[in-house]
Amino acid sequence: EMDPTDTEASVRLAAMILSDEHNRFGDWGRAFWSWHIGDGEIYWALQTYARLEYGIHLPDIGIEPADESEESLAYANDLVSYVAGQYKSFVVQFNITPIKLFENETISNAYSTTSADNTGEYVPRIIEAVKQLSD
Repeated sequence: EMDPTDTEASVRLAAMILSDEHNRFGDWGRAFWSWHIGDGEIYWALQTYARLEYGIHLPDIGIEPADESEESLAYANDLVSYVAGQYKSFVVQFNITPIKLFENETISNAYSTTSADNTGEYVPRIIEAVKQLSD
């Protein structure tokens, strides 16, 4: 378990997570947004946007293995990777950015409430992380 007061370890972990999110979503804006609100919310927003703006059905990402066997787990992981690839392809093909997503009224309304916006808490943390990495 990581010591949360260990700034260097925290920054390295954050960088690793953001790098993974960037690989998953193909864009730093979506990576930070995913870190902020969670992968499930990003997938919901992309799925909703694809359906409403382009008439494209992106499959649900919530795939559960049939049982706990290694074969079922491997199959579910492969299926999740395949489905995640469909989302990433959609994002790249249509150049989807968080700003573009928020142009859709349904998505904008879902994330525009005061309770949904914690950005103010994250910006100072990101600035501090950048300072720590620069030192």
